Amino acid sequence: MSDQIGNRYVDGVSSANISAYWRSSAYDDGKPTVDLLLPLSCYFIHNVFNVQDSGVRRVEAGLLRVAPNVRGNGVGGKLVRGLGALTQKYDFPEIFVGLASQYSFDIFVRTFGWDRMILQSCGFLDPKKTPKPTEKLGLSVEEARSKLVAFGQVEKDPEDRYLGFWTTIELSGLDMSNWELPSEFRQDSVDLNTFLPN
Repeated sequence: MSDQIGNRYVDGVSSANISAYWRSSAYDDGKPTVDLLLPLSCYFIHNVFNVQDSGVRRVEAGLLRVAPNVRGNGVGGKLVRGLGALTQKYDFPEIFVGLASQYSFDIFVRTFGWDRMILQSCGFLDPKKTPKPTEKLGLSVEEARSKLVAFGQVEKDPEDRYLGFWTTIELSGLDMSNWELPSEFRQDSVDLNTFLPN
């Protein structure tokens, strides 16, 4: 692909508005779930807005993917900020995410800051079994990234990784007011009123 065509792809994705499609989760008892989409198969999907029986409000983040031909141009960060903007709109103070590559780890560190990230467990990330938060791992940002690089040597396919860190990102006090709020659409009868702030 020529540089000129490649630059047009990057510009097209970078300047596109994020679309947020709300639906009821098929896996999480019908909880409101949002898929964030950009052109060229760039997405952040299966983000569950979970209000637990205990009253804890957290977004359980899903799968972040940026098409190979536009990686390294801020598209992943744009999608993550889009989810952040939705957490602020609906008053969710934390995101819980499984980080399985140094690339997604770097995006989250740049977007939210290392001081807001709590690495809670390390190992196999089963997307169907979200663990309860545990104690914080005492790793530096360099140590955590090095572990993910090492895991990447075992799991060669960057699109199919399951070793990493369960991480909570604390959002309270973070100013996300200038982050792009995605255009929201509903795909089914999902009830957003179930978690709207009072």
